Amino acid sequence: MGVNIVLPSALAAITGGVRSMEVEAESVRGALAQVATRFPTAASRLLDDSGSIRRHINVFVGETNVRDLNGIDTPLKSDDDVIIIPAVSGG
Repeated sequence: MGVNIVLPSALAAITGGVRSMEVEAESVRGALAQVATRFPTAASRLLDDSGSIRRHINVFVGETNVRDLNGIDTPLKSDDDVIIIPAVSGG
């Protein structure tokens, strides 16, 4: 079994409406790399030029933000859910 990536609706135009995908990855970095391979335009929306998760993007493994774990190098195990959520702001 792989890891389930849940993509935000904000990327629906880029992903052709795909909202989730299963990948084989040992870390969040590997999982996001597979998202970027399948949807190349998504890479610049998720990662900055140094390959780090953009500040306005939150990535969770289960219910925990990867910023509270090992960041983009957070290890994954089979059946983990990786949820990508863009920050929302307003005034």
